[in-house]
Amino acid sequence: MRTIKSRLLGFGWVALTIFGVSAASPAGAAGYPDKPIKLIVAFPPGGISDITARIVAPALTKILGQSVIIENRGGAGGNVGAAAVGIAAPDGYTFLVTITAFAVNPALWGKDAGYDAKDFVPVSNITSQPNVIVVNDAVPAKTLADLRALWPTLPLAYGTPGLGTTPSLSADNLFHIIWKSNMTSVPYRGAGPAAIAVLSGETPVSSVALASVVPYVKQGKLRALAITSKERVAAMPDVPTLYELGYQDIEDYNWTAMLAPKGTPADRVKIMSDAIAKALAMPEVKSLLDAQVLTGVGSTPAQFKAYLDGEIVRWAKIVQTTGAQRE
Repeated sequence: MRTIKSRLLGFGWVALTIFGVSAASPAGAAGYPDKPIKLIVAFPPGGISDITARIVAPALTKILGQSVIIENRGGAGGNVGAAAVGIAAPDGYTFLVTITAFAVNPALWGKDAGYDAKDFVPVSNITSQPNVIVVNDAVPAKTLADLRALWPTLPLAYGTPGLGTTPSLSADNLFHIIWKSNMTSVPYRGAGPAAIAVLSGETPVSSVALASVVPYVKQGKLRALAITSKERVAAMPDVPTLYELGYQDIEDYNWTAMLAPKGTPADRVKIMSDAIAKALAMPEVKSLLDAQVLTGVGSTPAQFKAYLDGEIVRWAKIVQTTGAQRE
């Protein structure tokens, strides 16, 4: 099995080969951009934010005519990278690439988050992916209703990628708040370890981002009971959504988005937002995203601001309701 690191290196070479990246003439008005652009990814290599950035960056390089450089600056659940971009020069040459944690952390960390969402200008929502609830094949539950009927009679534990992550919050909300069950949450350090835990039977249940378990579900080693998106996903069309199963308050996504420091000129923000939309429309980009079960979104700055504002309010409520704590 290839490691995450080798997969990422593969993405880089594949993307460079597909796009034939070179420094072309600048695409923006008034000569912008006229030097390399830095994308600070707020998480280490291997996560959906990093994968998304490495798929999209070569296309942005081609569209904008300047190198788009990725710098991973993980730590504190995405707070370190966000704080760094929050104080960066607002000149359109430094952008933050982050995930849903950006909307969760102000409520989860409070002042310790190290940033305020008001210190950023939304650029675009780039990709999205739902969470999924899976069980080990040995668990006698074929449906989510079966699992709900099991928990009063069996000691069940569910693995998550970590305290305060969206898969953890989705599961906590369903299992503890709605079901009022005594299922035990077991936080791991990332989606990979949480997937391996349910695969080995260490935890009979797991709630993780979809891409981390799709291969195992297709191999029949895990059974997917429900996903957290409103619509079913093409990768697993037979798996129902929590929404259609009657849990219409749960519609949770792991999104990856781009933001700029407050004060970044609106015309430069628009140029980058438009470039993202063009990149996501490229068949080669879509193919690479599809391989990672990521849905390209694309949005104007105004559209993403409205969405982000709603996400911050919604996740704050979930954090409060579930009593979630950070690592």
